[in-house]
Amino acid sequence: MKTTKKVNTIGIIGSNLTSLMLCKEAKKRGIETILLDEENFNISSDYATYSLVGEFNKQNLERLALRCDVLVCMTNLITNIKHKVSENTIIYPNLDAYLYLISRKNQLILADSLKIDVPKTLVITTVSGLDNSEINFPLKCYMYIKNKNTNDTDIDIFEIEDKKGLLELKRPLRQKNALIILEKIEQYEQILSITTVVDKKKNIISYPICEEKEEDNTGKTLINIPANITKTLNNKIEKIAKKIAKELKSPGIFTIKFGINNDKKLIFLALTPGVSVGDIYTNHICELSVYEQFLNIIENKPAINTSFDKKAIVYISNEEDGQNMFDLPYHIYKIGLENKQNIEIIVSIENNL
Repeated sequence: MKTTKKVNTIGIIGSNLTSLMLCKEAKKRGIETILLDEENFNISSDYATYSLVGEFNKQNLERLALRCDVLVCMTNLITNIKHKVSENTIIYPNLDAYLYLISRKNQLILADSLKIDVPKTLVITTVSGLDNSEINFPLKCYMYIKNKNTNDTDIDIFEIEDKKGLLELKRPLRQKNALIILEKIEQYEQILSITTVVDKKKNIISYPICEEKEEDNTGKTLINIPANITKTLNNKIEKIAKKIAKELKSPGIFTIKFGINNDKKLIFLALTPGVSVGDIYTNHICELSVYEQFLNIIENKPAINTSFDKKAIVYISNEEDGQNMFDLPYHIYKIGLENKQNIEIIVSIENNL
């Protein structure tokens, strides 16, 4: 992945808010972006220099790589990526690290090696495994099934509420090499996430820990930065995040999510490429936003520590209902999707921590 070549074109795989913000930041620097996503009307397509619609298959990924200096993967749904992207392709994260992002099983193995607590988990590979007496609802299901038509692996992640839903797994489990991971869904007192940036010299920079509060069944989320946690817990999360980032052995940007359960234990919930939606606040209170840091790394620059002397609140809603919740001034982002509900993001900044 070492290169000193000037970056003129970035290929972005997968559309989300991070993809959108990378397109905007790249444009400021005179860098073109080519977005590949499976949906035609997505939140990033209007901001990319060029937008391609297609599956994340070998043919499309190879064509994208030929047109770009580097690739950035913003989705964790590409299976068998080593067979679809040449090992000579410059891609963030690198191919070995991506195997942790796509596989919950690999994440659990990583957590075990680092002695990090995870939810109660069962790995199921046969129909008889569904009779395990330790299965308790509700569950989060990670299903990995071989697709005979594409010779690829299909990934499906969903929740199971009862025995009836569990029994529906019998059919996919009869297929060869089927893998299902069942995680007990808990009610967490706090949901916390941390974003880490890793440069090519293996320097690791962490941004403040965010605390997410989702309103039940409304699609609305309130994110407080920094999280309302003790200094001891803050240091513990930062330490674990750096351990995980170090094990990935890849430059790039990663978000790690944790839950605090009723026993006050820190539980590792997820590892994803890119940043959380809440990190959009870094556009307004940091010397370098997470997006600027990431572009710097792609342009072979070092990650730089940034200072934070203000609190922020990020409100995400599918309705235009947040403008009366905050005192002026605040920053507002409106993201429109064709034939879908619009997304409104409000960033409110307080003067002092």
